[in-house]
Formats: sequence, C-alpha cells, structure tokens
Amino acid sequence: MVDRDREIAQFVPVPFWSLDVLLAANGQTFTAQWRPGRDITDDEGRCLDQRHAQAAQARFTAESTAIAIAIAIAISVETERVKEVAPLPFDLGTLQEICSKKLGLGAQETLNVAQALYETHKATTYPRTDCGYLPTSMLPEVPAVLEARPCT
Repeated sequence: MVDRDREIAQFVPVPFWSLDVLLAANGQTFTAQWRPGRDITDDEGRCLDQRHAQAAQARFTAESTAIAIAIAIAISVETERVKEVAPLPFDLGTLQEICSKKLGLGAQETLNVAQALYETHKATTYPRTDCGYLPTSMLPEVPAVLEARPCT
C-alpha cells in the first residue's frame, strides 16, 4: 500500500494526442483510430507531439473521402463466433437502478410501472422478487407472456 501511495505521489501526467476518424465503406460507417509512426511515439504508442496529431488531422480533413479510405490500412481483423446465453430478467433492485440512471424514474415510480405491467397487462412476471428464474409453476404462463403486445 505504501509503494502504491508513493507511485501515486510521484505520478507526472503526460499529455498525448489521439485521433479518431469516422470512415464509411459499402454503406457502413465505422470509427478508426490513427496510429502514429514509431518515430513519433513514446513506449506506450502515444503521440506526444501535438503538431504531428494536428498534421494528421489536417490530412484527413483536406483529403476526399475516397482518398482517405484508400490510405487506410487494416492492421488486424478478428472475427469470432460466440454463443451467448440470454440474460436473466431484472430483479427489482437492478430494474430500479437502471430505470433511475437511464430514464430518471424514482424507485417507487419504477415499482408502480412494473406492478402495472404484471397486474394489468399480464406482460411480466411478479416484480417483487430477487430470483432471476421462473418457478416451474409459471411454465404454463410463459407463452402468454411471450405473446403479449406492447401497450398502445
């Protein structure tokens, strides 16, 4: 702990510059990151000279899209097929937390909405549970929940 505290105390921030470029090809857009040459980077591959970053930005800005794409070189492309299991349903606490952060809803307001979806619309399972799994007694209700239409 003492060593880490000393490292923090001796830390000297080093400004560096990076450049993200929005490119388009075949109707798809993607963000690419400028990789400066080794002769203008530190040991961590960061550009420490603002002039080089500004010059690269000027080149990307000045050149047409076709030319910019022509000079872009893919360093590596990795594709991987991954099989992901479906996420578990929210427990009430997590639902309230997400609704607060993303929608600005209070805990009680979120509970009221979840309760209405359960009682009135039969579109969700019982909201006041901490278990992410359905009990076997609810298996007959699954098709009705899956076919529930959104409220209009």
